[in-house]
Amino acid sequence: AVVGFDSVASAQASSSPTSISFNATVNSGGLKRAMVVAVSIRKKDSETTSNPPIVDSVSFNSVAFDPAIVVRDNNEGSGNKAKLRVELWLLVAPSTGTHLVEIVLSRAAESVVAGAVSATNVLASDPYRSATFANNSGSSTATQTITTAVGDLVVDVLGAKGDIAATVGSGQT
Repeated sequence: AVVGFDSVASAQASSSPTSISFNATVNSGGLKRAMVVAVSIRKKDSETTSNPPIVDSVSFNSVAFDPAIVVRDNNEGSGNKAKLRVELWLLVAPSTGTHLVEIVLSRAAESVVAGAVSATNVLASDPYRSATFANNSGSSTATQTITTAVGDLVVDVLGAKGDIAATVGSGQT
């Protein structure tokens, strides 16, 4: 069966957040459900000797997610540590309905942006085939080429160290 898009929700927080939460919906019509939560964390500019906060936990309707992939920008130079961290978390078989997504950080961040996407017909024993990332530091264009098969659902997240205007590229929806 073809993986199907179910729903999406997102939120952002600034002013030293240590957590972020928002409502997301999983519709009851699909089988083999899964939810992916993407989190982009920017550390405080005043922190020059530490890496960005990490995600301590993600839950949906009080059920914990498993971490799927973590990417940290290591291209800072001048002895500074990374300023940006992006994490993807996965929950297989989330409960249906509208429930709270709760994300807890290890410490305060400059800002956090998070989104949740749910899908149906996900192979529960192997919900994701691969994960990849690109660090386009210093470039105004973020690109990544991946190999997919018919029916694949691709989830991406963009992290930025400042305010940007992002545009979806051709072939991406």
